[in-house]
Amino acid sequence: MPSTITKGIFITTAPVAGGCLTFHLESAASTNQNVIKNSPGQVYGWYVYNSNSAARKLCFHNSAATPTAGAGIYYTLVLPGLSAANVFFPIGIAHTTGIAITTVVGLPDNSSAPVAADDLNINIYYQ
Repeated sequence: MPSTITKGIFITTAPVAGGCLTFHLESAASTNQNVIKNSPGQVYGWYVYNSNSAARKLCFHNSAATPTAGAGIYYTLVLPGLSAANVFFPIGIAHTTGIAITTVVGLPDNSSAPVAADDLNINIYYQ
């Protein structure tokens, strides 16, 4: 494991145990209802790509059970057509019950219109 000491601080380039877990999903022609973690956790970031020319929405739910699209929205990520969102937070977004997602076409919180197959490539980093 390569490491160095710089100005009295020990620095290592080796991976640290206990890092984030990764959830990956290539969207099906549905609302892609998924439980990522069925207990309290935190979302630390995401990389999501929208291959469709129209906007698509990734909805996060604070739930340990399979979510229903258009209900119980915790927060959302709207992706303009042919674009991506990539972010990593040093302090995660707390989910006190569980981490779950759905994917929809409409912008209102109550939208339940499904995305098409391969519209979204979703990667979520969580603990």
